[in-house]
Amino acid sequence: MQARHYAQALQEALKGKTAAEQGKVVTAFVARVKARKHEKLLPGILSVLARGTSGRSEESLVVARQKDVVRARKEAGTKVGAIINPNLIGGWQHQKDGVLTDTSYKRSLIELYRNITK
Repeated sequence: MQARHYAQALQEALKGKTAAEQGKVVTAFVARVKARKHEKLLPGILSVLARGTSGRSEESLVVARQKDVVRARKEAGTKVGAIINPNLIGGWQHQKDGVLTDTSYKRSLIELYRNITK
């Protein structure tokens, strides 16, 4: 389960609760996350909650080469400015509302390596 799923579940559980009830819900929530051995997700959950409550939605598009910008914008359905990162080798990464779409060659190569070395 990802941090944003936990954050959404916590937000739903807190709706309509008093401050005292919210404290109990958060305590139980943290205990549940730790029981599932997902305590490493807690900072990410907090980050998702902070972004959501501030109303900010950062969007970014990272491409490997300048010539990939037009295609990446079209495929990602965005018009944001692109950041060039040659470490991606090829392809692009789009992040919006805490969701990362990664079609980079680097990710593909890493997945291939992991599958081969299992």
